Amino acid sequence: MKNFKVLMISMILFAGISSCTRIEPGYTGFKYSYGGSNKGLPETTDVLGWVTYTPGFTRVVQFPISMQHYIWTANSGEGDVKNEEISIPLKGGSSFLCDVGINYTVIPAKASYIFFTYKTDDLETITRTYLRTTVRNCMANVSSTITMDDMLNSLGDFESQVRKQLSDSLLHQGFTLQQFSLVSTPRPSDPNIQNAINQKIKAKQDAETAQQQLQISIAEANKKIATARGDSASNVIEAAGEAEAIKKKQSVMTAQYVDYVRANKWNGVTPTTVLGSGTNVLYTGK
Repeated sequence: MKNFKVLMISMILFAGISSCTRIEPGYTGFKYSYGGSNKGLPETTDVLGWVTYTPGFTRVVQFPISMQHYIWTANSGEGDVKNEEISIPLKGGSSFLCDVGINYTVIPAKASYIFFTYKTDDLETITRTYLRTTVRNCMANVSSTITMDDMLNSLGDFESQVRKQLSDSLLHQGFTLQQFSLVSTPRPSDPNIQNAINQKIKAKQDAETAQQQLQISIAEANKKIATARGDSASNVIEAAGEAEAIKKKQSVMTAQYVDYVRANKWNGVTPTTVLGSGTNVLYTGK
């Protein structure tokens, strides 16, 4: 009976000084001791499901392992910080502003490393500060080696190079990069450079339009030439036919044939008009 009372008291005391929490599906977690004896390093234990801990002595930390999405643009940000677009340097001294989006996931086995590295379990804060710096550094490493024309004309290559560097860097920090992309065309920080780019683009578009119009004019001219050649050839063929017909008529136009035509056209009535000698009139009658 005495042992039972001791057990009950122990259970009551344990219940009073301990708590319980649950690691929900879609999350990973670990428990660590505030004291620890691992050479000054915190002792951690990976946990899932229901977990008991002792407030003031141990703590349970959890991170979502679902896809995380974040965009840094001129319209993002909170409070006084509204513009979160990322500025990167280019070869030659100019700089561009970029709207950037990333998708990433937490590596479950790296959850404790992430927590003790950044001293927080708030992924929003980690993403907005530390990961943003990582993204900018990787972008700057690539952009500083290319010119403005390279940036505008080869965005796909730029994204690909940044994506590779960023994937390696995040992997060492405990994250798996799923996607990195520029959500809009990069724009110069200097408005004068932007105006120059706009004029260059317009000049290129005008040149392309003029080239297209020239090709259309050439096509129309070739069409007219072909039509004229066709009409000319038709006229030549028709004239040749008429000449051949006349030639054949002339070859059979003998005195006997003329008398034959007269005889076929005469109606048998004697002419009522007599002309003098020396006249040369052909009268066929009606």
